[in-house]
Amino acid sequence: MHPPSNVREFEEAARDRLHPAHYDYFAGGAGDEITVRANEAAFTRLALLPRVLRGAG
Repeated sequence: MHPPSNVREFEEAARDRLHPAHYDYFAGGAGDEITVRANEAAFTRLALLPRVLRGAG
């Protein structure tokens, strides 16, 4: 299995490794989970820009 490369894969790896009660604590949100959705939306706006093979300039 390859290392996780995105948020969904990290979540899946955590679900596989953590006790269900612990996973639910980390994965869940309070009330209507507005903050959970806001955090997920923020992560979709992020992009990593690899700096390999870009030249020396």
